[in-house]
Amino acid sequence: MPKPPRRLDSLYAMGWLVDPDDNPRIIEHTGILSTFHTDMALLPDEGYGIVLLYNHNHALADYEGIKQGLIDLLVGRHPQSGGPGAGTCGIVLAALMLATTTLQVRSLLRLRKRAPRVREKPSWLLVPRIAWKFFPAALLIGLQALVGFFAGRVFSYWQLFLAMPEVMLWLVLSAVLGTSMGVAQAVVLARPGRVSRSR
Repeated sequence: MPKPPRRLDSLYAMGWLVDPDDNPRIIEHTGILSTFHTDMALLPDEGYGIVLLYNHNHALADYEGIKQGLIDLLVGRHPQSGGPGAGTCGIVLAALMLATTTLQVRSLLRLRKRAPRVREKPSWLLVPRIAWKFFPAALLIGLQALVGFFAGRVFSYWQLFLAMPEVMLWLVLSAVLGTSMGVAQAVVLARPGRVSRSR
């Protein structure tokens, strides 16, 4: 059961992940969904087993660090401190949401005033700047495929929201504001005469 199949370059056995480079030897398996996270780790040489059950799954939480810290304690090593916690990441994302909203709304309000100056720039410079405004919307649309590519499993948008609410809120806000700004810039720059008369 804990031995990967022969002739396959894989660390995954029959339900267990076994890395021959682990020291101490660890046989483990995880269970991840938008509403829960589980970790199981067996240390056969030490005679220990760990089961961690969480009734929530947050993409920014360091579940691996918790498990590794327990393993370190069991084998007599000093646990290493992890990186920033979910709370710190949440504060950073809240600040990013505030900055995104402030900058996009400010740019939208100043658009008509700045349009004559912007219109003088060459189109090869304007088109990429306008297209860039639609990047958050494109990222949001392709997020399921992107997560599926890196995580090896596909989640619905609701599951992604449950797993990383701060990231999803920031992405939705950026997509709405960016698309609004991109459309407004394209409309204003496509009608130069109308802007000139309003001056």
